Amino acid sequence: MPPRSWSNVLMSLLISLLASVVAFAQGANGFDPVKSIGIRLHSGRVVLTVPPGAHLKAAFMKVTLKEGTPGKLAVGPLPPTVDKDELGDGIWHDTVAIPVKGEGLGGNLDLRVKYQPCTEGAGGLCYAPTTQTLTVSAADIPVLKAEVLTAGTAPAIAEPTSNPTPATMSAPVPTPEADQSLFWALLVAFGWGLVAAFSPCVYPMIPITLAIVGAKGGSRFRGLILSLVLVLGMAVTYMILAVAVAKIGGQFGASAQKPAFLVPVALLFA
Repeated sequence: MPPRSWSNVLMSLLISLLASVVAFAQGANGFDPVKSIGIRLHSGRVVLTVPPGAHLKAAFMKVTLKEGTPGKLAVGPLPPTVDKDELGDGIWHDTVAIPVKGEGLGGNLDLRVKYQPCTEGAGGLCYAPTTQTLTVSAADIPVLKAEVLTAGTAPAIAEPTSNPTPATMSAPVPTPEADQSLFWALLVAFGWGLVAAFSPCVYPMIPITLAIVGAKGGSRFRGLILSLVLVLGMAVTYMILAVAVAKIGGQFGASAQKPAFLVPVALLFA
C-alpha cells in the first residue's frame, strides 16, 4: 500500500478513536442530561430530581412560561444550595423544589425548566445547560399575591423611613488611599504576569519570538518596534477574548463541553 494510503487509514482511525472517546465521556456512565433528570409540579413547586453521583448548578436554574402564554408567572426564591463545586458555584443534590405562583393562567400550560447537570467522580463533567418543557394545569399553580407585581422577580424592597441627606446622595470623592490601592493592585497584577511568563507553555514561543524580532539582523530600534507590535498585538487579542468570555459568563464553559466543540478541537490538535 502506498505511504499516502497508509496515512489516510491512520488518520481515519485516529478520527474514529477521538470521536469514540468523546462519545464515551458523554454517555459511558449511563447519565443522560434529559432522561436522568426528573421534573414534576408538586404542591406549587417545580421539583427536579437528580440521580446519585450527579448535581445541578444554581447558576443556570430557571423556570419560565412558554412564550406567548397568557398570564404571569412568579418564580422563587430558589432554595439554598447544599454544597459548592470545584469552581465555587452553588449546587444541589437529590431534589430541588422551586416555588411558583401564577396570575391570569388558565387550562393546561407549558413551563420551560432550564438547568445544568454535572456528574461527579472520576470522568465527571458538566453538560450544556438543558431546557425541558413541563406541561401542567393552571389549577395546580397557586394564585399570585397582589404585592408581587412582575413575573420572576423578588418582592419589592421597602422604601427607607427617611429621605437621604444631600451628603449621602453625593458621589464619593476619590481618596489618596484608594489611589494607592489601585496602584498596588496594578503592580501585583503586573508581577503575576511576569511570573506567568516563566510557565512551560511559554518556552516554545522563545525561538519563534526571536525569529520574528531578530530575523535578518536590523537595528535595535527595529527590534524594539517589532517587539512592541508583537506584544501589543497579543495583549489586545487576549483582552478582547477575555472581555468576550466575561460577558458570556458560565455559558462559555458549558458550551465547551459540547461534542460540537470538543471534536473539532481534538482534530485540530491531532
